Amino acid sequence: HGDNKPARPGATVTASVVLGLVPQPLAGQGEGALAAAAVTAPADNAAAAVATPPPAPAQADAPAAQADAPSPGCLRVLLAEDNAIGRVLMEHLLVSAGHTVACVGDGVEVLAALKAQSFDLVLMDVQMPRMDGVAATRQIRQGAAGVKNAGIAVIALTAYVSQEDRQHFLDSGMDDAVAKPAEEIALAEAMERAMQASRARNPQNDQPDAQA
Repeated sequence: HGDNKPARPGATVTASVVLGLVPQPLAGQGEGALAAAAVTAPADNAAAAVATPPPAPAQADAPAAQADAPSPGCLRVLLAEDNAIGRVLMEHLLVSAGHTVACVGDGVEVLAALKAQSFDLVLMDVQMPRMDGVAATRQIRQGAAGVKNAGIAVIALTAYVSQEDRQHFLDSGMDDAVAKPAEEIALAEAMERAMQASRARNPQNDQPDAQA
């Protein structure tokens, strides 16, 4: 009586799906070839196998965002550094951060440059010939570079990083200190602090071209 069994629901759909899966050359080779091809897709699950897309490949976790250095804005920086290599490295770091830079080699040249041009901030090497950074900063604060520059932001560049040394620089009138060789983030943070101190000390410094 096996010949009289009713067809299972979905058999017609399953057969159609299987025929759709069989390549054209194989479809014309008889029932044996068709049966062999149908083994790869069981009748009850053939439609589901066709309709279900393959799982998407797992994606690697996105890399953590790196902390950016704080930006004090595009500044006109006077770099006082007597060492040629140190001057080139620092200038490159500043220009890469979007600042404009003028370079001098000692404290006497710092005072002359401040009188001749407008700057927002001075990066002052502590040890320089003729006039060191501490003496130059004291001169600036006393108005030797012009009244408009008496409150300019000044940062010490130094190999001396002890708390005692730092306090000595602050007592001389500097706003902050950065150890050499300077790192990008540490330098940007010091520049931002120095600019805030300068604005608080002399608000008209927000107008760089203001005359004394």
